[in-house]
Amino acid sequence: MENSTPAGHLHPTHTAARLPAALRIAALLVSSCFLLLPGFAAGGDAETANAEWPGEELIERVAAAHWAEPRGYHMADSPEERREQIARDLRFDAWLLEHHCPGLTAPEWLDRMIAERERELESEAALIIARENVDPDEEDTERIIGERNLRRTIPGHYNFSYILLEVPGDATDEQRAAKRALGEEIAGETEPANFAEMARLWSDAPSAVRGGHVGSMPLERLGEYFSAAVRDTEPGTVGGPYEHPSGFVIVHVQSASEARPFLTEERIPSVVEDTLANEWLAEKRQSGETWQAFLDEYGVMERDFVQGELAAYRNYLLAHECMVSMAREEEAPEDEELEEFYERQARLYERRFRYFAREIVVSGPDWTREQTREGWEARRAVRDRAREIRQEILDGLPFEEAARQYSISATAEDGGELGWIEPPTQAVLDRALAGLEPGGVSAPLERRDGFWLIHLEEKEEQQPPSFEEMRPQLVREWNARRARELREKLMAEFDDV
Repeated sequence: MENSTPAGHLHPTHTAARLPAALRIAALLVSSCFLLLPGFAAGGDAETANAEWPGEELIERVAAAHWAEPRGYHMADSPEERREQIARDLRFDAWLLEHHCPGLTAPEWLDRMIAERERELESEAALIIARENVDPDEEDTERIIGERNLRRTIPGHYNFSYILLEVPGDATDEQRAAKRALGEEIAGETEPANFAEMARLWSDAPSAVRGGHVGSMPLERLGEYFSAAVRDTEPGTVGGPYEHPSGFVIVHVQSASEARPFLTEERIPSVVEDTLANEWLAEKRQSGETWQAFLDEYGVMERDFVQGELAAYRNYLLAHECMVSMAREEEAPEDEELEEFYERQARLYERRFRYFAREIVVSGPDWTREQTREGWEARRAVRDRAREIRQEILDGLPFEEAARQYSISATAEDGGELGWIEPPTQAVLDRALAGLEPGGVSAPLERRDGFWLIHLEEKEEQQPPSFEEMRPQLVREWNARRARELREKLMAEFDDV
């Protein structure tokens, strides 16, 4: 296996890898102050060191490491550019720590983060060793395929919402025809963008409070009528009204997926091997003593990729701390330097609104949150009453008068006044306000104690906080930019070495 660090580097010792986790970290901090290139330490040949280190294995591991994501390696134009960028950054970290922060003390948070990554690498290395020690035969393969049902099929799923217009079982033909006509009228006014609001207004199903949304389900779970309605509706569109034993349904299919195998035949052998490897490891994990014996016997933490990545990760964390400490040594910014940041932040408040609103909370003596048929019928009765009140308002009843007459909220005596509201508040309220124009009244919105009707009277753009109020945030942004500028300056200095 290719070495992750060349000879002569300071890195976590093999002795440290045999110690308990806490002591290994202590050994890491004492015996490996920094991962140094031999060319930079003790006056070696930097050009030769650059040519030999880091190796391809370490570069590929850093490219895939979650901790390196902030450096944006995934945005490189080509694999070659990504490799060059990673190699340069790893060398830079080591150079920076030796030449600019040789006495930097490792903070406590670094110990914790290194220990967490060490545990992850221990598990990864252990699985690699386990794979090297198992050889699935035909009996193993058939057993694991059967136990884990690896050849099963994942059914096609449909993510959809619906509106149910319920028709009583004893309804006359005329009543059923009237309900169908209502369904056709509602369907004509409904599109994907307003489906949730129309469902809250019109649906007689329990899902009405969620905007009619059901979620993602296979057709097999939907029954004959629903599966036909969902299947006949093109994804991204609204269909119906469709006939249903309970009345008529209008369906919005957000997305659909076809049935597919859980695993391809090509993937099954590797899954079988991993399963057998994990079974092998489970025996080693029976106690702390047996696990430590396994780590020692196979030199799990001595693997080159483990040692190399731990040292690279530690350098990455300390290099960041080094540049932050250097940036803090700069003089505090003048107000003129912060103006640029303030203007940019102030622009973020453009098109942010605050709202002057009123409310009506409708409830009833039988109100309950129980998820039963009886509970839903009690909630539906309250929702239907809220609809009737909303219609009275739309027909001309002043909202303030309706609030005094019908609302159970403490705001009723003030005509339901909520005053000026600046989102974020409650998600359901924020969405309702954002979807209303002044003078509008929301559809009934379920809350803990009943249904809400929201009336928007005014909206106006929010004003940004003052310069002084934002000063702490502006200074943080200024420091972040100085740190970036400092990194670019130090990178140029490093490139000249």
